[in-house]
Amino acid sequence: MVEQQTQENRRSGALPHALVWAVAVVLYLTVGFRFASLFALEFRALMTNLSLDKFTDTAWIPWGENLLRFAAAPLFLFFIIALLYRLLARWNVAANPLANRSFGFRILIGAITLLPYTAFCWFAAQVWAVWISVEVFWWIQWYSHIDPAMEWIRANVPLVAAPSLFLTGVWLWWLAWPRKTPATRTRSVFRWAGAVVLLFVLISPLTLGLLRFGRIGFAPGFSVFERHCGQCHANARPLYFIKTPAEWRRTVKRMRKLENVPLDDRQEARVAQFLLGMRSFSDEWTFNTRCRRCHVTSHRNWEKRRPEDWAAITRRIARYSPYYYRPDVQNQIVQHLTSARSAPDAALGLDPTEYDAYQLIDKTCSACHALSRQQERYRQISLEEAEQLVRRMSEKMPEPPTEDRIQSLATGYREMIGQPELLRRLFPHDEPVLSGGPSW
Repeated sequence: MVEQQTQENRRSGALPHALVWAVAVVLYLTVGFRFASLFALEFRALMTNLSLDKFTDTAWIPWGENLLRFAAAPLFLFFIIALLYRLLARWNVAANPLANRSFGFRILIGAITLLPYTAFCWFAAQVWAVWISVEVFWWIQWYSHIDPAMEWIRANVPLVAAPSLFLTGVWLWWLAWPRKTPATRTRSVFRWAGAVVLLFVLISPLTLGLLRFGRIGFAPGFSVFERHCGQCHANARPLYFIKTPAEWRRTVKRMRKLENVPLDDRQEARVAQFLLGMRSFSDEWTFNTRCRRCHVTSHRNWEKRRPEDWAAITRRIARYSPYYYRPDVQNQIVQHLTSARSAPDAALGLDPTEYDAYQLIDKTCSACHALSRQQERYRQISLEEAEQLVRRMSEKMPEPPTEDRIQSLATGYREMIGQPELLRRLFPHDEPVLSGGPSW
């Protein structure tokens, strides 16, 4: 009777054990292996790009890719299995078979899980450096030392990232290992709190890289990208570039149309969305990197304007760095400001007719002149002198204004040029960016 009951207990315990392993493998294939494949894709892009400049050899790229795909799997499975057994133990269903094992057995399991993970950490750290480079690229692009800065990131971030990832893995291994005696609630809280602190403190230099997971982790376009985009060129080739969303959408559409890539509209959108997450930036992020580097907090107090006014302001500041404020980048900034701080009838509290007259001056005169530079010279100008000035300028215009328009421009110009505060309010960035310093 006792022997029969023991056999039934063994048979009933076999199902939870098989279920634990099945769930762990499914989680690895759906989550862990997906992230590992993204790491491998980034690594291939980095090493292939470096090999084009003779900085590295391509022979060992497949080794690195395979390590990134599979070397972290033992530790991932060990940790997930340990968590599942703890849940089952709370329900008194099944206990972890690794509990109460000898010290030598622990050393063996540690070698099986941590030695491959050690190799994974170094290659993953290279990828993390790429992700950080992409995140900060939109910021440091302004400066002339962008190439040394990017090279410094690629060379030095792995020196911090690799040991941080390794120590995190060791901590998770220790956390997952089953104890001989149940831990008290206080000890469990301290263990988990310590793990959280370790994750945030050790990986604090790498938090920018964590933003990548939010954008590309489960993007449905990754599978479509891997299936179709490697038919004519290496999958990693698009990752050599950083483009705006509009540029990526044009690229994918062009590949589909000219190269006959077999994509439907939905797949085209998914591939574009995946590339946006990998090598592009949202309208808000572009606004932050271009505008908030000077307007750190003052942007919160900006008055609402019409979308076309935001476009004019963005064009004015683009004069000082045409590359940093390329047309597509300008469009992103305008789109963000249109959605965040725009109103179709905005007039800055002025009379709409008067406001329209001032904007006409901007469209007519600011195409060639910075109005703010004329303040001291023309502050006391008379109406007759203003009309003569506008007539003289109209002779240089492709389409000279009518007499009524000349009088309207002269009247508005005279009123506005004598009020510096009104001029600055109407036309931000009409003067050189560095003349007044940043607006904090």
